[in-house]
Amino acid sequence: MIKYLRYISSIGIGVTVAAITYCNFGLIPVENISAIFAGLANNAITLSSILVATLAILMSISGSRLVKRMAQTGHFKNLLTSLLFCILIFLAVHIICTLALYFPAKSEQFFLSFASGLVSFSLFWFINTCRKFYLVLTNLHN
Repeated sequence: MIKYLRYISSIGIGVTVAAITYCNFGLIPVENISAIFAGLANNAITLSSILVATLAILMSISGSRLVKRMAQTGHFKNLLTSLLFCILIFLAVHIICTLALYFPAKSEQFFLSFASGLVSFSLFWFINTCRKFYLVLTNLHN
């Protein structure tokens, strides 16, 4: 159960942020909505490109003894899955924010709440993935 607590809490964070954004949509100035979508899309692509660079670094050290041991125990697959999942979530945020710029103004509330929930969900996974990658890099010299 504790193993799945991370998944449940990240989904809960995303749903909570989406609900708060949906309920408080009237507090956001209407003229800034497109700038918010453009900023979210830009940040999502930037973070996904950072994760692709992290993936390239991880593949370049794949011959080390630590990474070989991680592959035997299954931790390497877990790290790769986490990296790819984060990249896909950030790409989904980018697609949603780009689509929101082209849809009518009536659907902005739905798109903004969905995008903000996905952003908080993806940032939770991004921090967790960066922590895992940091542990690999700090223990690489052993």
